[in-house]
Amino acid sequence: MFSALAAFLVSLRPSSSSSIFSQQASLLINNRQYKVVKQLGEGGFSFVFLVKDMSRLEANTSPTDGLFALKRIAVQLPEHEERLKNEIAAHGCIQDMIDKTPVGEFIPLDQILRVGIDICKGLQAFHSRTPPLAFRDLKPANVLLGDHNNAVLMDLGSVTLARLQIKSRREAVALQELCAETVTAPFRAPELFDPASDTLITEAVDIWALGCTLYAMAYRTSPCKLTF
Repeated sequence: MFSALAAFLVSLRPSSSSSIFSQQASLLINNRQYKVVKQLGEGGFSFVFLVKDMSRLEANTSPTDGLFALKRIAVQLPEHEERLKNEIAAHGCIQDMIDKTPVGEFIPLDQILRVGIDICKGLQAFHSRTPPLAFRDLKPANVLLGDHNNAVLMDLGSVTLARLQIKSRREAVALQELCAETVTAPFRAPELFDPASDTLITEAVDIWALGCTLYAMAYRTSPCKLTF
């Protein structure tokens, strides 16, 4: 799973729109070196790749640290490229909103409620599927904001089936270890920290994370911000 997920724009001219990066290719973006790990997907006008930030290769980092999704988009005209760049620059996330709020000031309550409603709609889309899905890693950094501060869930690397019946200690430990790697601790539901040997995990874990996310918008930090 990705410890982080971001999208970058790499413009393509029409003559090269069908080309893709070769595996293990090295890319320089904003003065940072990235290595292409593999292709994740392909659309009519774009390709998505899993890339590794080579500047974060340190002995104390996990194997998934510094992984990003890079989207390569074909543009037909210079004004299309400029429009895409402006859209990307304008679309921050909730964490950016929190970080940019001056000390001593707060995000307005009506704005928090509007964003909260959008998040609930996104979660409902996951939870209402058959079978239900859980987002699992909801946090301020995983909620993208649009031009009018409409919220969209991003980074689907931790999405999984919502209902999981734990029947043994081995299954409980396996879930605990998986969540330690893929679910951000301050927003992780209690049942994912130490699952019981006979329990049902549900989409309720997302509701816990939703509460922590809204709290963070109001008070700058998760109510469960601890050092692990």
